[in-house]
Amino acid sequence: MIWSRMVATQGCWRRFTDRQPGRHCGRAGRLHTACPAMRLVPLLLALASLLPAAEPRLSSLGSSDIELLDERLWVESVSRRRQSVASAPAPVEVVLYEDYAASTAATLPDHLRYIAGVDVYQYRHGQHEVGLRGYNGPFNSRLLVVQDDWSFAIPELSATAWTGYIDYSDLDRVEIAKGPASVTYGANAFGGVIALRTRPVGDTPRLTTYLRAGLPGALEGDATYATPLQAGGYAKVSLGYNRLWDMPGVESPVPFTQGRLNYDDGPLDLEAWRVRAVLGVMLPGGWQLEGTVRTVRMPTWEPADGMAYGPPRIAITDDQLTGELRGPWLRLQHAERRHSPDYVSLKPDPADEAGFPFLYLRYGFEGGERTSRARVETQAGDHALSAGVERRHWWGRSNMWAANRNYDDRSTWASAETIDYGAFAEDQWRFGERVQLSSGGRVDRLGDTGAYASPRLALNYTPSEHSYILVSYSGGYRPPTILERFQHDTFITPSSDLRPETIQALEAQWRWRDGHRRNLSLGAFANRSNNQIWRSPLPPDQQEANFLAWALHGDPDPGPQYQFSNVDNPTLVLGAEASGRLAIDGTPWTLWGNATWQRYRMRHEMRFASPGFTNPLLGPTTFYQYDYTLPRDTNGPPAWKGNIGLEWSEGGWFANAAMRLVSGRTVYDIGNTRLLTDTYIALQRIDGYAVCDLSLGWRSGQDGRSSVRLSLMDAFDGAHTEGIRTTEANLKTANESQYTSDIGRQVSLVAAWSF
Repeated sequence: MIWSRMVATQGCWRRFTDRQPGRHCGRAGRLHTACPAMRLVPLLLALASLLPAAEPRLSSLGSSDIELLDERLWVESVSRRRQSVASAPAPVEVVLYEDYAASTAATLPDHLRYIAGVDVYQYRHGQHEVGLRGYNGPFNSRLLVVQDDWSFAIPELSATAWTGYIDYSDLDRVEIAKGPASVTYGANAFGGVIALRTRPVGDTPRLTTYLRAGLPGALEGDATYATPLQAGGYAKVSLGYNRLWDMPGVESPVPFTQGRLNYDDGPLDLEAWRVRAVLGVMLPGGWQLEGTVRTVRMPTWEPADGMAYGPPRIAITDDQLTGELRGPWLRLQHAERRHSPDYVSLKPDPADEAGFPFLYLRYGFEGGERTSRARVETQAGDHALSAGVERRHWWGRSNMWAANRNYDDRSTWASAETIDYGAFAEDQWRFGERVQLSSGGRVDRLGDTGAYASPRLALNYTPSEHSYILVSYSGGYRPPTILERFQHDTFITPSSDLRPETIQALEAQWRWRDGHRRNLSLGAFANRSNNQIWRSPLPPDQQEANFLAWALHGDPDPGPQYQFSNVDNPTLVLGAEASGRLAIDGTPWTLWGNATWQRYRMRHEMRFASPGFTNPLLGPTTFYQYDYTLPRDTNGPPAWKGNIGLEWSEGGWFANAAMRLVSGRTVYDIGNTRLLTDTYIALQRIDGYAVCDLSLGWRSGQDGRSSVRLSLMDAFDGAHTEGIRTTEANLKTANESQYTSDIGRQVSLVAAWSF
């Protein structure tokens, strides 16, 4: 991919040409371009023809040529175009593969624990949930995670599987853009965006490999072969496999007995394999054409989804095909995706299958997505202008989209679909060499939920070549997920008036850096969200009517009991961050650290109450009798988080030690809450923890592509849970085998090699 970036030095312009990673994902199928969004391309082309051709522009506020050689000083994810970090209209952190390769982390999401402002919770092996700006939880849909511009979250579940989709052998960089980014990305960029970039194809063929073996049981690996072709072409193929065994945790005393509807959880938490192929060509005039095919098969994934008493077994089939045409002023993208997740509950005892079959959850899904994007950008004097349109069409069939449908008979499944449109424009206006003003807006039409606008305004100022200041305002939204829109089953009835969650945010950051060896950053943020979507109990009279229709009149199940609804209870999050890094001159030692403070508060407590009811035909039992209140900080992030580390590197050898301190938080888990009888409210204070991580290794070169590393996360085994901790009694009552895992010592031996 050809990019041009301009740097002003000594009053002269200089042009640099860089090849960037291609955009990779895939589905073997037809490439459709005749969709409504693509019909707007002629309009964009006409608009671009009226604008001046792209001119050399200053892409870095106060950066020297030498500094731009530092890969941590440029970013592409904030505005979907390359620019310096100092000119980006949002706070952003850049993590290179070499940073991860020399760290103490077992996986990429574990490495994100060391970044200020990033919250990471591990619920089970192969399930990390990552959040920004105070918003995180099971199957977190308030953060957008993309790989080469395409999300790999499973739409029907709104779940991002951090294990099973990432080829570490081809990972180049990770960009963490903090704060709402809906102007650029639209849906789900609520708390921010984490963008993964793969490696560019070089001038010579290269094979890179990655292998991790660990305790508790883990075996993961992938390999990527990349080669240039004749006439400006290039190709890349990646293969990967993941196998993760169960981690320790509370286990049910109920032994497994095979029945007709139940499933054994087995010894694995996750198993997956994947294949990805890229074919592209560099065309004259700085144009590039590229296509990518990706297939993922995940026969077993057992996450804690926050919607059931125990983890389900999810099997995923996911295929995607993408195509892209990119040039100096135009970018066209199209993706076709097909996915078929399968969701079944894991219950050890089949005794209730005959009388209460609805307790054994079994959901099947067949779905697809078609996404088209068009974008133009140009330079008009001191203005860098960009504008674009996007269309996303999702469709699917499931026994979950209508009541009383048969999992085993697909002819009974119901259909659903959404079609969303978006259009955006942004102007980055430079005042001299030190000041830049960015302003932009986006409007999205979200199916039948209406139109929503997302603004962004940012001011960048560079008082010196080594420092910059950013102040920004932005807004964003999270539309109802597919489940929230269409789930209609034993437990949930859909709402006809769900609206997107909204957020307004302020960000401020000051950063000073002298290369990667010395830097200091201070930041503060505030955001206010509203209309959060909760799964809440139905009014007591509806719960009673639904239950009696089943108990006395023959309905197939006693539900629904809950409904997704918008909560008019604004949430305010305040936060501050500080981070620094210091290489000690004349020694192989580097000291680094960061701290994050966050205050998450809903405007008022949330109370759920029902007087309950009895019926003489059902005996003396009182049903649906409960009264509980959720504190204002429920499901917020830890108030405090800190990291401090020491690195040593000499002669190819390296060693690292990092101390992590995380305070406690209050968690409410509606999936583990029982309201019918024997009331149990899954509201807990999760304890904080302090752990030490260590690593020792050797690498050839600075990029870490050829390396061997032994790492110990939580070296002294201070086991803790990062979600609701259940008990044997609760598991027995709910007829579940396990829930969240104990997160303790994790040993990893990682070997990577480049040929």
